[in-house]
Amino acid sequence: MNFKKMLASIGLLAIAVPTSLSVVSCGSDAPTAKISLDTVIKITEVASDATETTIIDKVLALNPDSKVNKTDLEVNSFVAAQPGTKGSAKIAAKKESTFTGEVNITIKAADKINLDTVIKNKEVDGNTSNNETKVLQTIETANPEVKGNIQIKNFKAATQIANGSATVFAKENTKFTGEVNISIKSLNKTQLSSVIKITEVASDATETTIIDKVLALNPDSKVNKTDLEVNSFVAAQPGTKGSAKIAAKKESTFTGEVNITIKAADKINLDTVIKNKEVDGNTSNNETKVLQTIETANPEVKGNIQIKNFKAATQIANGSATVFAKENTKFTGEVNISIKSLNKTQLSSVIKITEVASDATETTIIDKVLALNPDSKVNKTDLEVNSFVAAQPGTKGSAKIAAKKESTFTGEVNITIKAADKINLDTVIKNKEVEGDLYNDETWVLNQIIFLNNDVTIEDVEIKEFKAATISQSGSAKITAIPESNFTGEVSITITKLTATKKGLNRIIINRVIDSNTNNTEQSVLNEVQKQHSELNSANISIKDFKAATKENFGSATIITKPNKTIEGEVAIVISKIDPAYNNIIENLKNAETKSAAKKDAWIAFFDYKEKQFIEIYGNGLLIADLDGTTDENVWRFIFWVLAHQRQELINQDIEMDYKDLDKIVSNSKNVWDKDQETVLHSGTYTVVFWDNSTHVIQLKDFKMFYELNKQ
Repeated sequence: MNFKKMLASIGLLAIAVPTSLSVVSCGSDAPTAKISLDTVIKITEVASDATETTIIDKVLALNPDSKVNKTDLEVNSFVAAQPGTKGSAKIAAKKESTFTGEVNITIKAADKINLDTVIKNKEVDGNTSNNETKVLQTIETANPEVKGNIQIKNFKAATQIANGSATVFAKENTKFTGEVNISIKSLNKTQLSSVIKITEVASDATETTIIDKVLALNPDSKVNKTDLEVNSFVAAQPGTKGSAKIAAKKESTFTGEVNITIKAADKINLDTVIKNKEVDGNTSNNETKVLQTIETANPEVKGNIQIKNFKAATQIANGSATVFAKENTKFTGEVNISIKSLNKTQLSSVIKITEVASDATETTIIDKVLALNPDSKVNKTDLEVNSFVAAQPGTKGSAKIAAKKESTFTGEVNITIKAADKINLDTVIKNKEVEGDLYNDETWVLNQIIFLNNDVTIEDVEIKEFKAATISQSGSAKITAIPESNFTGEVSITITKLTATKKGLNRIIINRVIDSNTNNTEQSVLNEVQKQHSELNSANISIKDFKAATKENFGSATIITKPNKTIEGEVAIVISKIDPAYNNIIENLKNAETKSAAKKDAWIAFFDYKEKQFIEIYGNGLLIADLDGTTDENVWRFIFWVLAHQRQELINQDIEMDYKDLDKIVSNSKNVWDKDQETVLHSGTYTVVFWDNSTHVIQLKDFKMFYELNKQ
């Protein structure tokens, strides 16, 4: 207790006493004067951290010369310093001390407390504190020492996708200073599983489409596609379900993830996978090989298929098998597989010897070839003849022998047939004598020999060393094979002695066919014969047995000799059927640009042996084509031969012909003319020669019409 205050309280302080000196009574002794404390304690402001316990030490430390001991003093009052506010104390000398009085001590103000050292938790939950008031309350509740001393600025509310923020700062005139940034934790997001209720989607879902499919099944979820991402995906397989995890994106207002089930896909029909349903039997012709081939071509079915109904391929037939899906796989159904037939053996690889004897025919050639190739393992039933050209004397033949379709062989082989030996003329010309009265010059003898021996033609032989017959002596000639023909050698011909001096009528009348279109009466026929043969006239010939021609039938007559000194005998004449198209043909011939042009297209021709001329009907007149030894001579000879020796036979038989195959009528004529240049047609009444010439189609058509009508 302050001493002065004590005295004042009891009324004993009557006079002013200097503070530096006090009088103390000590019994009977005179009083000792005490030293006033404020005279020795000069420094009276101490550091802010002074406490009631430490303040005496701090004061004495600041006043080392005071000679005051700690035991002399006591603290009469103490107010600790606060941040921004000074503290104070009163230190008094104890009663028993040699000092007296008290000293007012100032405690320096403490530094203000930085809020950052007080507010340790700088985050609040936005779900409970998301406005300025709530944030302030939360901070003050967690840090009561700052209550009433802080304020908030820069407030930004939290959302579900972003934290909020605020700045807490110390109010003025408080012990706090500074500011603290507070984070307001984002609001709780909606759990994705609480709004995505349907979690099974169709089997065709892919990683790209699954979010769309899930949202389509949950239209009330309020979730957008941009809120989600696929965390994992396993596609559905046939017979096996798929799965996925769909999660909310970090920036979404949703959180968590949802497990999605993808329905199992339908099993895949093998027919949609295995497109190539054929394998090559040469490399795959057992169950294992076929299976391997199918799996190699379609790796997705490997290990998922089996084979049944296996039938191996052969060289003449395809094989087959059925591929079917195993159970408990993603495949279903079955596919029929064709196993391509094995490669056939090339015929040419086993038929090595390909030249056969000249006597091979179309019927025997296969036997001959197989006989020459005994190790071929080819049977006659494996082969067929595709083409055949028989060998001729001096000319090789050829054939193509091919493997039949049903054979185990394939391809064809060209066969050469050795050329046949040429035929000795002596073996084919059996009739070696001609009648001198009828045939007594080179041409007649040659043609008669050809006529009597059908196996040779004008192209095969020629006449040499000719000697005419007389009344007293036989004639002779040698018929020699032409080098280019199929024959060889020569034959001696005898021409019988002449028996009469008169000339036979049959040697004069060579053309024995009269055209009914211009001559169809007894007199006109007789006149036509005389006109054609200058040796004949009304004095030495006449006509009998006349029968006029009609459209349906030939006419006929007999030319007989009247008594005379030079001619004898008779000749039968044929009068052609009346041709309705005659005038049309003649008109077309008249209208030809030139006579030669007409001649090259179509004409009706007769041969005058005596004059060695062709008489051609042309319009109303006659054209004469001289034989001048040109390359066409063989053609003229052939036509003469037909007229002289076959005309009557054709007429009598009334042969009807196929227009496309007329050359078959005269079997001996096949090698007489060059078919590439000319064609010889026989109508049954006329022999007609025309050359191919596309600029004169009208005449050719007219001749065809003439022939067809005449044939009827």
